[in-house]
Amino acid sequence: MDSPAGLSEGIAKTMRDITNAMTRKDVLSPIFKGKHFAPMHSVESIEYALNRWRMPENSVVVASFPKTGTMWCLEVVRQILCGDDDDLLNKSRSVPVLAHFLEMGSAAKYTDLYPHLPKKFFFTHIPADIFNFEMVERSNSKIIYIYRNPKDQIVSWYNFFNKQLEFVSEQGHRAIGQNWSDFFANYTAGSHPLGTAPGEWYPDHLTGWMNRARRNKNILVVEYESLKKDFPNELRRMAAFLQVELGDGIVDKITTNCSISQMKRDEKADQTNFLQKNVNKGEVGGWKDHLTVSQSELVDRIFEEKLSGTGIKFTYTI
Repeated sequence: MDSPAGLSEGIAKTMRDITNAMTRKDVLSPIFKGKHFAPMHSVESIEYALNRWRMPENSVVVASFPKTGTMWCLEVVRQILCGDDDDLLNKSRSVPVLAHFLEMGSAAKYTDLYPHLPKKFFFTHIPADIFNFEMVERSNSKIIYIYRNPKDQIVSWYNFFNKQLEFVSEQGHRAIGQNWSDFFANYTAGSHPLGTAPGEWYPDHLTGWMNRARRNKNILVVEYESLKKDFPNELRRMAAFLQVELGDGIVDKITTNCSISQMKRDEKADQTNFLQKNVNKGEVGGWKDHLTVSQSELVDRIFEEKLSGTGIKFTYTI
């Protein structure tokens, strides 16, 4: 295997080239099985990742809706799998986080990145109704689904949407720069292309995955706020699910390594700038500074209706 530095340099350049190609302003949102995806995806890469790619044995997949703690959960998984071996951890960090993005199947096809990953862990925003669970079962792999209270998710998505991405609508108009009121109305109406059909958004993604998790022992559900509130215990629960034993010393080490402040420092090593766009404050309760009373009540009504029977209860403050 190449040295971590050499591996990082070569793969990082490839990932930057792929990212630049997929974020051209003239590319419209691709549609796959009725789901509309952001322009950074392609039908080819999604189809390859779900239908033709063979998931490596004993992989771990972090599944989530955007801005629900994906990068944090992914780092926790990395630490569980590699944290007790500094050399392995450094090799893992040498691979840009974007290489773990399952929907970028074309990256694996054209550059053969995945065999170089020291441990096989990936993340996906694919909704459960089109996700290929058979490839997970065939490879004896496991899924961790992380969810977050919807009001903080909306605010986090608003900040990310306006500051980082240049989304293109189906008509080719830039949607960036909307004010909060317009953004909230459009988003909660399901008009954003996030791997969802028109009219769908976070509650639909969450409901699909929760229904699947209830009947699949290889899916562990993690609440973002519980991870924030009691990190050591949630860490141990995740490690037990992945069949990894953690001593007290490694728990303390992982707790430090997975703090937002430490991840902010680590992000400087990510040459694709992906972490810089995805690691923010990680606060719980920031929605109170954005949502009006009527907006908050609307979110409550939508989620109460759509999540009926899932058993999900949200934590809005800690």
